[in-house]
Amino acid sequence: MKKTRNTLLALLLALTCFLCAVPVVAADAPTVEFTYSYGGQTIPCATKTAEGGSVTMPDAPEVLTGFVGWYAEIGGQKHLLPAGGVCTAVTEDATFVALTVDYKTDYDASVRLRDGDVALRFTSTITLTTYEALTAIVGEENVSFGTYIVPLSYVKKEFTLEALAAGGYTQYVDVPAGAFYAMTEESATVAGSIGQILYDHYTLKYTAIGYMKVKYTDGTTGTVYAAYNRDKNQASVAKTVLLAYEDRSVDESETHKNKIVAPNGTSYSPYTAEELELCEGFLDKIALIGLDLDEKGKYQYFVYKTKYYVSPWSIDYVLDAYEDATITVTAPAGRSVNEIRGIFVDGARSSLKNATILSDSKLQFERSTFIG
Repeated sequence: MKKTRNTLLALLLALTCFLCAVPVVAADAPTVEFTYSYGGQTIPCATKTAEGGSVTMPDAPEVLTGFVGWYAEIGGQKHLLPAGGVCTAVTEDATFVALTVDYKTDYDASVRLRDGDVALRFTSTITLTTYEALTAIVGEENVSFGTYIVPLSYVKKEFTLEALAAGGYTQYVDVPAGAFYAMTEESATVAGSIGQILYDHYTLKYTAIGYMKVKYTDGTTGTVYAAYNRDKNQASVAKTVLLAYEDRSVDESETHKNKIVAPNGTSYSPYTAEELELCEGFLDKIALIGLDLDEKGKYQYFVYKTKYYVSPWSIDYVLDAYEDATITVTAPAGRSVNEIRGIFVDGARSSLKNATILSDSKLQFERSTFIG
């Protein structure tokens, strides 16, 4: 009996030593795939191994617009991270997909007439299905919108705060949106305006871009810019206000409900008489000058011709041998050229810095034929 017991003890000891000698095989690190949708197809763009349960997000695919971040659901938890972000909760194989929104800065601009001020309003529009897909992940409280506005000359091609800073421009107008400006069943519109226009900026061209701030599931915050086109996302206050003033119809309609009675006839406008009065007061501070060729093929300058607006200023000019013009703006009785805040010649801005005030009633400036 004693011999049998010793034999069993020896066998157990040997088995224990054998088990200790067998190497432990570590579980493979999870594999993480990254894909995006383009042209109706799902396209793989990267494969990584989540060593230690962590993986770094790749850059945004260059072909995508409106890129927000990389999204995956792992272990029942939603993860949305920006490019370069790190997910530290990869416990299983996972696929991150590129999440985008359909968000565009709208072309052109409109006037905002409020509290006696004439302002330039820019808008951007987001498709609701893409917005709702985003907020289903991070919550509405973690998504906000706004508009950045700068003089057009600040933007060379790309409009981001980083691009502005690289060009030496650190000042810009930031208009956070407290709520959507307008909504339809398919989309929501964000608005941002610039008002209290500065001296000599009445004819300046501005540009704007919509932005969206997103708080990601890792606690960081990023900016998503709306699609932007420099050539079409620009407007001058003078031209926009003039277009609004001239937006009339001879018949009443759903969009033109306000009856306007004036010496040059009755018309209907989207704006009330009080709002048009604001526009007129703004335009009265601009010397609007037209340009064309006379019957001899020489340049001639005149008060810009419109159907409804009547400028208070009169124009005279003298051409030199090269047809460069010396233009004189004269104020009517009871007014002063010191009221002028901008000069607009043939749709182009001429800075007041280049003008000379000859008297209280006369302002003069030079204009080259070759100015566009």
